Amino acid sequence: MYSVVTESDIAQKIESEMTPVCSWKWKCAVHEDEQGLI
Repeated sequence: MYSVVTESDIAQKIESEMTPVCSWKWKCAVHEDEQGLI
């Protein structure tokens, strides 16, 4: 995987922010930290 931002990547990021499903690991870490799971 290349770290090149594409329209698909942006769409996936928006979807991950609008749903509880953590498709991006850094988003998972943020949500878990907010919920006190870490």
